Amino acid sequence: MKEKHLVAAPDRWLDDTVIDAVNNLVRMEIGGHQHQSTLVAQHPSGFDTVDTKSIHVLHDKDHWIATACIADEVLFADSMGRGVSEYVGGQMKQLYSRLLDSTTGKLKVTITPCPRQTNASDCGVYASAVAFEWATGNPKIPQTWNVPVMRQHLSACLEGKSVLRFPQGQNKRGRRPMPHTILI
Repeated sequence: MKEKHLVAAPDRWLDDTVIDAVNNLVRMEIGGHQHQSTLVAQHPSGFDTVDTKSIHVLHDKDHWIATACIADEVLFADSMGRGVSEYVGGQMKQLYSRLLDSTTGKLKVTITPCPRQTNASDCGVYASAVAFEWATGNPKIPQTWNVPVMRQHLSACLEGKSVLRFPQGQNKRGRRPMPHTILI
């Protein structure tokens, strides 16, 4: 992978080429039918509607987040805890338009708690970790990941073309936030 230096560098943001590779791996893991580049969000027509299980890392201007539609439940995870922006909400409504309420045009989304990133450059790595969890059948995201090895793990997965759960860190004590549902 020519972008290996981006994945390995602890202070670099992952670009659309890396995230598209992550999304493609996840698509192959879950048996998805179509690969849509993250760049599609920049076009007026946007994303095509998906009608099967779907997991995507999406771009939120200066941040990567993870979203999925599993068993007709739309999931959202954000390693900075910002919530669903209008920009990402629009992308999700394009992707999951078949689940829009026909009366209100709203989409029911479950906010899934996930570990918070420890710096300003790892959002793509964390979003990839969430996507890999969902793709391997784990709807409940771990409380922590082993942060020092996350980029190395992602690089190995991309090179080996395999979706493997990220190594977990030591469990933090305390209450885990509960998933909650919103309408966008």
